Amino acid sequence: MRLGAGLTQEGLGRALGTTGSRIGQYERGALDPASMSYGRMRAMAATLGVTMDVLDMNLFPAGPADPLPEPDSATPMPEPPARILPWNPDPWNA
Repeated sequence: MRLGAGLTQEGLGRALGTTGSRIGQYERGALDPASMSYGRMRAMAATLGVTMDVLDMNLFPAGPADPLPEPDSATPMPEPPARILPWNPDPWNA
């Protein structure tokens, strides 16, 4: 996004009141973007010309969903036993 906006790390850092080195650390993953203040994130969105939603999707991309665990065995679970109710569950067809 930074390159698409035509900014260097130094330029974006200057616009956000920080250093280009800090921007590089965010880009390399050495710093977690979640540690950035909300005000700085809003300033970054405005500087890059994107909405906060777009910035959020790029800073915190959704990872793959957690896969379901493998079953313990290859055989399916048995059906539970029928429940015996103390009342007639279908009084119209009794």
